[in-house]
Amino acid sequence: MIPALATAFDALETRRQALFADLASRPPASLEVRPEPKSWTLAEVAQHLWLVERGTLHVMEGRLAKPPLRRGPLNRLGIAAMRFILGRFRFKVPIAAIQPKPGIPLAQVQADWDATRSKMRAMLEGIDEPRLHQSFFRHPLAGPLSVAETMEFLTRHHDHHLRQVRRIDRLMGARDEGAGRG
Repeated sequence: MIPALATAFDALETRRQALFADLASRPPASLEVRPEPKSWTLAEVAQHLWLVERGTLHVMEGRLAKPPLRRGPLNRLGIAAMRFILGRFRFKVPIAAIQPKPGIPLAQVQADWDATRSKMRAMLEGIDEPRLHQSFFRHPLAGPLSVAETMEFLTRHHDHHLRQVRRIDRLMGARDEGAGRG
């Protein structure tokens, strides 16, 4: 794997391992608690992160045999908007395929994500330097992303949801504190 992709892949894998270490340190029942009626559980956050990576990988694998996506003059603005939004705002899932399903055990998500990561590693090992900067994935907001930008998106997306995990922790902490009063 070329060094730039190896670095990006390793950073993403480090985040994933830290997430599972964190979730494994919690009581299993806490992973299925919905802190607010329309919010996700911690297990669903992990499932969503896997679904996004699986979908991204699926799209990229299909596109790699075809010519790269064309980029337009507004592409840079779309990428800047994606970077800005993922760091600051909450928003609805743009497509149903990446919406988590309730009740899927975290162990199953982890096993499925392990398989996805293996496939991702294999795909990235086939990317050479010229293809690194060609676009094979279309983000709903940013538009066509190069392979390098796609890895950046996945990392920023993961970090966005780590903030969600901290928000869930704060909500659950407030609930636990409130339950102890009386």
